[in-house]
Amino acid sequence: MGVKPRDPVGILMHTCPDFVEIFFAAALCGAVIVPINARYRAAELGYVLENGDIVTLITTDAIAEQVSFVDRLHAALPDLESQADARRLQVSRAPKLRNVVMIGESAPPGFVPQREFDASAQTVDEASVHRARLGVRVRDVGLMLYTSGTTANPKGCLITHEAQVRNSIALGRHRYG
Repeated sequence: MGVKPRDPVGILMHTCPDFVEIFFAAALCGAVIVPINARYRAAELGYVLENGDIVTLITTDAIAEQVSFVDRLHAALPDLESQADARRLQVSRAPKLRNVVMIGESAPPGFVPQREFDASAQTVDEASVHRARLGVRVRDVGLMLYTSGTTANPKGCLITHEAQVRNSIALGRHRYG
Protein backbone atom coordinates (compact mmCIF):
# COMPACT_ATOMS: atom_id res chain seq x y z
CA MET A 1 0.00 0.00 0.00
CA GLY A 2 3.06 2.24 -0.05
CA VAL A 3 3.25 2.73 3.71
CA LYS A 4 6.63 4.09 4.77
CA PRO A 5 8.19 4.39 8.24
CA ARG A 6 6.45 7.07 10.32
CA ASP A 7 3.37 7.10 8.05
CA PRO A 8 0.14 7.13 10.09
CA VAL A 9 -2.00 4.04 9.45
CA GLY A 10 -5.54 4.09 10.74
CA ILE A 11 -7.28 0.97 12.02
CA LEU A 12 -11.07 1.18 12.14
CA MET A 13 -12.32 -2.16 13.44
CA HIS A 14 -14.18 -3.72 16.28
CA THR A 15 -12.20 -5.89 18.70
CA CYS A 16 -11.11 -8.89 16.65
CA PRO A 17 -8.01 -10.95 15.79
CA ASP A 18 -7.53 -8.99 12.54
CA PHE A 19 -7.10 -5.80 14.60
CA VAL A 20 -4.21 -7.35 16.55
CA GLU A 21 -2.55 -8.73 13.40
CA ILE A 22 -2.75 -5.37 11.61
CA PHE A 23 -1.58 -3.50 14.71
CA PHE A 24 1.63 -5.52 14.94
CA ALA A 25 2.18 -5.62 11.18
CA ALA A 26 2.03 -1.82 11.01
CA ALA A 27 4.36 -1.52 14.02
CA LEU A 28 6.89 -3.88 12.46
CA CYS A 29 7.09 -1.78 9.29
CA GLY A 30 7.60 1.40 11.32
CA ALA A 31 4.20 2.98 10.73
CA VAL A 32 2.45 5.05 13.36
CA ILE A 33 -0.66 3.13 14.36
CA VAL A 34 -3.81 5.18 14.81
CA PRO A 35 -6.59 3.07 16.33
CA ILE A 36 -9.87 4.80 15.55
CA ASN A 37 -12.81 4.58 17.91
CA ALA A 38 -15.38 2.28 16.31
CA ARG A 39 -18.15 4.42 17.79
CA TYR A 40 -17.09 7.65 16.08
CA ARG A 41 -19.78 9.23 13.97
CA ALA A 42 -19.03 10.41 10.44
CA ALA A 43 -17.91 13.93 11.46
CA GLU A 44 -15.53 12.63 14.14
CA LEU A 45 -14.18 9.98 11.81
CA GLY A 46 -13.53 12.53 9.06
CA TYR A 47 -11.81 14.81 11.55
CA VAL A 48 -9.41 12.10 12.78
CA LEU A 49 -8.59 10.95 9.23
CA GLU A 50 -7.65 14.50 8.27
CA ASN A 51 -6.07 15.61 11.55
CA GLY A 52 -4.00 12.44 11.91
CA ASP A 53 -2.66 12.67 8.34
CA ILE A 54 -3.75 9.06 7.83
CA VAL A 55 -2.22 7.65 4.62
CA THR A 56 -3.80 4.19 4.76
CA LEU A 57 -6.91 3.12 6.61
CA ILE A 58 -7.68 -0.52 7.26
CA THR A 59 -11.24 -1.45 8.09
CA THR A 60 -13.62 -4.39 7.94
CA ASP A 61 -16.96 -5.22 6.42
CA ALA A 62 -17.94 -7.14 9.57
CA ILE A 63 -20.83 -5.33 11.19
CA ALA A 64 -20.57 -5.07 14.96
CA GLU A 65 -23.24 -3.50 17.15
CA GLN A 66 -25.22 -2.53 14.03
CA VAL A 67 -22.38 -0.28 12.80
CA SER A 68 -21.36 -0.49 9.18
CA PHE A 69 -17.91 1.06 8.75
CA VAL A 70 -18.52 1.25 5.00
CA ASP A 71 -21.59 3.43 5.48
CA ARG A 72 -19.84 5.50 8.13
CA LEU A 73 -16.79 6.09 5.87
CA HIS A 74 -18.93 6.98 2.88
CA ALA A 75 -20.70 9.56 5.06
CA ALA A 76 -17.39 10.91 6.43
CA LEU A 77 -15.74 11.05 3.00
CA PRO A 78 -18.52 11.83 0.49
CA ASP A 79 -16.23 11.62 -2.54
CA LEU A 80 -14.85 8.17 -1.59
CA GLU A 81 -17.46 6.25 -3.61
CA SER A 82 -16.62 8.11 -6.83
CA GLN A 83 -12.87 7.47 -6.80
CA ALA A 84 -11.55 5.98 -10.04
CA ASP A 85 -8.52 4.29 -8.41
CA ALA A 86 -8.93 2.90 -4.89
CA ARG A 87 -5.13 2.59 -4.53
CA ARG A 88 -4.58 6.30 -5.18
CA LEU A 89 -7.40 8.15 -3.51
CA GLN A 90 -7.89 11.88 -3.76
CA VAL A 91 -10.55 12.73 -1.22
CA SER A 92 -11.10 16.33 -0.22
CA ARG A 93 -11.84 15.70 3.46
CA ALA A 94 -8.60 13.73 4.07
CA PRO A 95 -5.99 14.94 1.55
CA LYS A 96 -3.21 12.57 2.69
CA LEU A 97 -5.37 9.44 2.56
CA ARG A 98 -4.07 7.27 -0.29
CA ASN A 99 -6.12 4.11 0.21
CA VAL A 100 -8.69 2.36 2.37
CA VAL A 101 -8.29 -1.40 2.69
CA MET A 102 -11.36 -3.56 3.22
CA ILE A 103 -10.76 -6.72 5.25
CA GLY A 104 -13.59 -9.10 4.41
CA GLU A 105 -15.49 -10.39 1.42
CA SER A 106 -17.00 -7.18 0.05
CA ALA A 107 -15.49 -4.70 -2.39
CA PRO A 108 -17.38 -1.41 -2.00
CA PRO A 109 -16.50 1.54 -4.23
CA GLY A 110 -13.39 3.41 -3.07
CA PHE A 111 -11.97 0.48 -1.07
CA VAL A 112 -9.06 -1.84 -1.90
CA PRO A 113 -10.53 -5.34 -1.49
CA GLN A 114 -8.80 -7.88 0.75
CA ARG A 115 -7.92 -10.18 -2.16
CA GLU A 116 -6.00 -7.33 -3.83
CA PHE A 117 -4.39 -6.36 -0.51
CA ASP A 118 -3.28 -9.97 0.07
CA ALA A 119 -1.97 -10.25 -3.50
CA SER A 120 0.08 -7.06 -2.99
CA ALA A 121 1.59 -8.53 0.16
CA GLN A 122 2.86 -11.49 -1.86
CA THR A 123 4.95 -9.14 -4.03
CA VAL A 124 7.03 -7.96 -1.05
CA ASP A 125 9.99 -10.21 -0.30
CA GLU A 126 10.84 -11.27 3.25
CA ALA A 127 14.20 -9.42 3.18
CA SER A 128 12.39 -6.11 2.60
CA VAL A 129 10.13 -6.78 5.57
CA HIS A 130 13.16 -7.61 7.70
CA ARG A 131 14.99 -4.40 6.64
CA ALA A 132 11.93 -2.32 7.51
CA ARG A 133 11.67 -4.00 10.91
CA LEU A 134 15.34 -3.34 11.65
CA GLY A 135 14.79 0.35 10.90
CA VAL A 136 12.24 0.78 13.68
CA ARG A 137 13.75 2.41 16.78
CA VAL A 138 12.36 2.20 20.31
CA ARG A 139 12.07 5.98 20.55
CA ASP A 140 10.15 6.28 17.28
CA VAL A 141 6.49 7.19 17.59
CA GLY A 142 4.57 3.96 17.23
CA LEU A 143 1.07 4.91 18.30
CA MET A 144 -1.22 7.91 18.11
CA LEU A 145 -4.17 7.65 20.48
CA TYR A 146 -6.94 10.20 20.18
CA THR A 147 -8.40 11.69 23.36
CA SER A 148 -12.12 11.59 24.01
CA GLY A 149 -12.75 15.15 22.86
CA THR A 150 -15.65 15.76 25.24
CA THR A 151 -15.22 19.56 25.22
CA ALA A 152 -13.44 20.00 21.87
CA ASN A 153 -12.18 17.91 18.99
CA PRO A 154 -10.07 14.92 20.02
CA LYS A 155 -6.32 15.40 20.08
CA GLY A 156 -3.74 12.88 18.91
CA CYS A 157 -1.34 11.82 21.66
CA LEU A 158 1.96 10.45 20.37
CA ILE A 159 3.36 7.38 22.12
CA THR A 160 6.72 5.76 21.37
CA HIS A 161 7.35 2.04 20.99
CA GLU A 162 9.41 2.23 24.18
CA ALA A 163 6.55 3.75 26.17
CA GLN A 164 4.23 0.95 25.04
CA VAL A 165 6.70 -1.75 26.08
CA ARG A 166 7.59 -0.10 29.40
CA ASN A 167 3.90 0.30 30.22
CA SER A 168 3.34 -3.41 29.57
CA ILE A 169 6.31 -4.32 31.73
CA ALA A 170 5.01 -2.11 34.58
CA LEU A 171 1.52 -3.59 34.29
CA GLY A 172 2.89 -7.11 34.35
CA ARG A 173 5.17 -6.42 37.27
CA HIS A 174 2.86 -4.39 39.48
CA ARG A 175 -0.76 -4.77 38.48
CA TYR A 176 -0.99 -8.31 37.19
CA GLY A 177 1.83 -9.73 39.39
